[in-house]
Amino acid sequence: MPNSTTPELTAAVIRSFDETPDPRVKFLMVELVKSLHEFVRKTDLTFDEWSYSIDFLTKVGQKCTPTRQEFILLSDVFGVSMLVDAVNHRERDGATETTVLGRLCRRTQGDAAWHRCLRQPAGRTDVCAEPRHRPCGQAAGRRSRRHLARRR
Repeated sequence: MPNSTTPELTAAVIRSFDETPDPRVKFLMVELVKSLHEFVRKTDLTFDEWSYSIDFLTKVGQKCTPTRQEFILLSDVFGVSMLVDAVNHRERDGATETTVLGRLCRRTQGDAAWHRCLRQPAGRTDVCAEPRHRPCGQAAGRRSRRHLARRR
């Protein structure tokens, strides 16, 4: 096995995906390995830090149940959920800005008004605006994780 600080180690791990039948899965795994290896090299990750990280992820996994997915929440904490949403909705001229918060509330009114808006139950006064301001059939009239805005 090559020296752990050399690019040869990363290349060896990447070669282990050569037989991956799905090209997209192979691409994702290769990019993940490259990013993780770069992170370890850039931060000089110690054994204690690596162990702590593995323990943290193990505990997150142990909290998951069929109805409680903690890795989604962790993804939210790291901003990955919002980034995935943004990457997948790049070209939406005229549509309500996407959000994983649920209702789209601008925080310009101050904290109290913003929290009041988030607590307000969604109902028929809510609308999901697709491009050209057409309502989204399934999302209109109920709480939605994205594209939901208060009707003005």
